[in-house]
Amino acid sequence: MVVLNWHDTPEREFTFFAEAYHLVAKEAVAKLRKNPRFGLYGSPVDDFLAYPVVFLYRHSLELYIKAVILVAAPMLKIK
Repeated sequence: MVVLNWHDTPEREFTFFAEAYHLVAKEAVAKLRKNPRFGLYGSPVDDFLAYPVVFLYRHSLELYIKAVILVAAPMLKIK
């Protein structure tokens, strides 16, 4: 069983989401490195396997930034 939305406010879980996407991205990179058909000397078609990995890293970064903004927002109020 998987429990999503533990805090009943998803914005409080951005860091957890970011860590999960980051972990899966790192695992995907490790798997791609073991694939001899991927990369400079492999099949160009297999290079498309990099797109989901880039998406995972990009989305992870976006979620980390959102988490930082939410934590820092009260400190950045303009008077």
